[in-house]
Amino acid sequence: MSKCSHGIQKAHCKNCDGICICEHGNRKYECLKCKGTGVCVHGKRKRRCKECGGNEICIHNKNKYYCKICIESKLCKHQLIRKICTECNLFLKCEHNLRRENYKDCDGRRLCIHGSQKYNCKICVGNGICEHKKRKGICKLCGGKNLCEHSKEKYKCIICKKEKEYVKSFFNDSLN
Repeated sequence: MSKCSHGIQKAHCKNCDGICICEHGNRKYECLKCKGTGVCVHGKRKRRCKECGGNEICIHNKNKYYCKICIESKLCKHQLIRKICTECNLFLKCEHNLRRENYKDCDGRRLCIHGSQKYNCKICVGNGICEHKKRKGICKLCGGKNLCEHSKEKYKCIICKKEKEYVKSFFNDSLN
């Protein structure tokens, strides 16, 4: 598969109008508005649909990437995911005691020519950067996924945190 000037496979590049991109700017296969072949009868992505038994659903009927029971079985003695633990997999570390792909003198495949991670480099416009030169997840103009209803980063929003604490305390009180 050939890559475009943006470093993405041509067919999947939004900027180059790749053949796999629909009119909504999503992949045709998974576009909920176009009802691509990756969308189930319940209007969800097939791989994430519990009713259809999608391949991202574990035996505990949860998303397998967030299921605590499934994740615990993949943890090493350092409480990290076994395959990315640098203590268990010493080949992931370089002689500077850093992750090999994040250190430019050893491997540096995740770094751009500016020394930033390729994905988040604003100069190279990595895949994690939107057209407004901000991280996609926190761009207010793009409606970033990491923003709450108060237009703040979800994990930093004081209002959301207080609401969560209130709901937690409410449920804890009702259970007792």
